[in-house]
Amino acid sequence: MKTNASLRIFKVSTLASLGIAVIAALVTQPTVADIFDDNSLVITENSSTSLTATYTFPHGSTLACTVTLLAPDQWTVTLPFESEHLDEFSNLWQEPENPPPTTIGNRIFNANSGSNTVSVISDFNAGGIAGTPRPNGFSGTLFGIGTDSANETQIDLTFTDNAATSEPHAAPDTGSTFGLLFVSLLALLGASRLRSIQLA
Repeated sequence: MKTNASLRIFKVSTLASLGIAVIAALVTQPTVADIFDDNSLVITENSSTSLTATYTFPHGSTLACTVTLLAPDQWTVTLPFESEHLDEFSNLWQEPENPPPTTIGNRIFNANSGSNTVSVISDFNAGGIAGTPRPNGFSGTLFGIGTDSANETQIDLTFTDNAATSEPHAAPDTGSTFGLLFVSLLALLGASRLRSIQLA
């Protein structure tokens, strides 16, 4: 009997110790969210001459990047610190008004590995570039374009094109244009016939 009681006490104390160890391990280990939380560069095109860019640290503050307009639909984005070193990369994002299979897209690239600048070209003819453009917005985030040496964490890039809603590129409606031209010609013909009748 004494043996069974001591075994029960041993089992309870062992389970309690094991439970405390598991809880301690869970508290000290990083969460899944912490492991995948990166520095984030978010670029938004608002119009052919307006682009904004922000840089966000993991669980930290958001800083504005320097955006330089080179020409309509062309910008250079400079990250806020020299500690951000980008890899050499070149990617396309879809134009919302020109979805695939069109070859028009938004090209975002860094031609110099180790720099902290990104080039953006909107409405770019990507006929000679292989690959499918990324979806517009957060679903098309590009992971690992570089590493921030300040926190040794990778940098992810998200590009969103809102210019299509602010500057719609409406194609002319050829059917209605032809109809208006035809009605105008009929009216002109009718007016000239009416004038010739009045003069007679």
